[in-house]
Amino acid sequence: MQSLSGAGLKGVPSMLILDNIIPYIGGEDEKIENETLKILGKMTRSGIEEENFGVTASCNRVMVLEGP
Repeated sequence: MQSLSGAGLKGVPSMLILDNIIPYIGGEDEKIENETLKILGKMTRSGIEEENFGVTASCNRVMVLEGP
């Protein structure tokens, strides 16, 4: 789950999803999947060697007071 602040929504525009969620954030699922493989990979002399297994992620925006 991601806060509205991550979408850059402030003030009145952020209130449009009060008591609701945005179920799809374009490109975020793929970023989480790719970054997970890098984090769980290992460093080599030539750079990061990503892990070799499947990762599936789903990101949603939620109405919270503040994001971390």
